[in-house]
Amino acid sequence: MLFLINGGKSIRTAIHTTNIILLLGLLVLGFFMFFGLHFVPQKDPYIAEHISIILVYVIWVIGYYLQVKQSTVKNFIIILAVFLLIQALNVFFMYYVITFFEFFLE
Repeated sequence: MLFLINGGKSIRTAIHTTNIILLLGLLVLGFFMFFGLHFVPQKDPYIAEHISIILVYVIWVIGYYLQVKQSTVKNFIIILAVFLLIQALNVFFMYYVITFFEFFLE
């Protein structure tokens, strides 16, 4: 990523390249999360589980939007780090996110 910025490319190229790579990783993660949910059937509907998977992509889109609005490398890296932290917390504590959604939806 820093090679793209220092190599004369614009910050927009670095933002788009970084986020395409992140999207590919999130698509693989979402694939495993979706099929992992359906590996063992349950009696309850999967509404909260599916919303929690969609939340992974919503967090990514918000971070991508905020990164595109930035014009400096420092702000881009700060926003990228914050949203990667939020994404990691979302994935590691997915059980609590799902139970929160189940309280309202199921």
